[in-house]
Amino acid sequence: MASTSEPVAAPGWIGRHLRQLHAWIATEADDPDRRPTEPHALLPGQRPGASGPPRPPGILVVDDNPVNLLLATAMLEDRGITPLLAADGAEAVALALELPLDLVLMDLQMPLLDGFGATRQIRRLERELGRARLPIVAFTASTQLDAQRLQACEFDGVLQKPCEEQALLDCLRRWSVTAGAWLATADAGHPGSAVTAATGRPAHWATGAETR
Repeated sequence: MASTSEPVAAPGWIGRHLRQLHAWIATEADDPDRRPTEPHALLPGQRPGASGPPRPPGILVVDDNPVNLLLATAMLEDRGITPLLAADGAEAVALALELPLDLVLMDLQMPLLDGFGATRQIRRLERELGRARLPIVAFTASTQLDAQRLQACEFDGVLQKPCEEQALLDCLRRWSVTAGAWLATADAGHPGSAVTAATGRPAHWATGAETR
C-alpha cells in the first residue's frame, strides 16, 4: 500500500489489541527490569539482574495490514513469543525507543510514516541518545527492492512476505541472540524442529559472527 498522509481505519480487533498493548506498555514501562540503564545490552536470554531460563525476546512487528499482523503473531505465538504490534511507522518509532526490544520486523509501505522513514528516525535517535543499534529487518512483499535505499536507511536485513514459519524463525535466530536462546529452549519440545541443540540455529546454517 502506498504511503499517504491519511490514516487507515483498523478493524475492531486490531483496535482492541492496540488498547491492550498500550495498557501493557503503561504497566511494563514502570518496571525497572524492563528499562535497563543500557538498552539492548542484556546478556543473551537474560533480564537485568536475573539468571536462569531464557526470557521471551521482545519482537516488534510493524505492518498496516491486519492480516499480516495476525499471521506473524500466530507463527510467533506457536513458539511462545507474544509480539508487540504497530500499524504505522510513527508508533513503531515510539515503541522502539520506549521498550528494550530485541528485533523489529518493519513493513516498508505504510500510512503516516513508512518503514524507510521510521527506520531513519530510529537510527538518528539511537545516535543522538547513545543507544545500541536495534536490529531492524525490512518485512516486505516487494520483489524489486532498492538495495541502496535499504542500506542508506540502515536496515539490517530483509524478510519477504508472505513467509513460511521456518523463514521467520531463521530471521529471528540470525538477528537476535536472545531470540535464538529462547527458540533453542522452545524448539526442544516442538515437533518437527531441525535446530541444533548447541547453537539454537538450523543445522544448515554456517558458523559466523554472533549478532545481537
